[in-house]
Amino acid sequence: MKYSSGIFFIIFLLFFVASCKIQVVSTKSTTGILETKYQQLRKTEVRHGYYRLYHENGRLAMEMYYKNGKLHGEEKSYHPNGQLHYISSSEMGSYEGPFKYWYATGVLHQEGKYINNNIEGDLKTYYPNGVLKEIVSFSKSVENGAYIIYHQNGKIKEEGHFLNGPIPEGTIKHYNDEGGFIRKQHCEKGTCETVWELKPSENKAD
Repeated sequence: MKYSSGIFFIIFLLFFVASCKIQVVSTKSTTGILETKYQQLRKTEVRHGYYRLYHENGRLAMEMYYKNGKLHGEEKSYHPNGQLHYISSSEMGSYEGPFKYWYATGVLHQEGKYINNNIEGDLKTYYPNGVLKEIVSFSKSVENGAYIIYHQNGKIKEEGHFLNGPIPEGTIKHYNDEGGFIRKQHCEKGTCETVWELKPSENKAD
């Protein structure tokens, strides 16, 4: 029993010491509406702990965490209606791991992954009805690699490759909303020309 009381006292003491080092700061608008509320180190005024922003309606707009002045931990933002808008995480100032965006309706809007503060791999974007809109390959936060764009009915609309940004490179194929092939283009440094393909019967001499 004495042992448990001792542990409780030590935890309380550590919490008390930590709280003395941290102060809570808040700001309000001219009309008295809470705008921000955050924690910082009392001595240096460096952000340390939570940082919260609020919408004009009083709802939480964004919440993130700092460690010795650097973003560290989970970050969330919210639509004015309270619906989750964005979620990601960081490690000592560098975004790491998966991130997601949602529409105000709660439908997933976009998802991807951070590696060393850069978007890497496939970035997926969705229509407001939840149907996949496009998949784009990224490298160091720049479009690089294969991409596919879809019609709202889920059929492929366009497919090809990007090079060093949203610049088409190589062969680009286009399809109608029924999945039928429309045309093919050859692109070089963002300049694209349609490649016409004659049917066998059209190659015959008169």
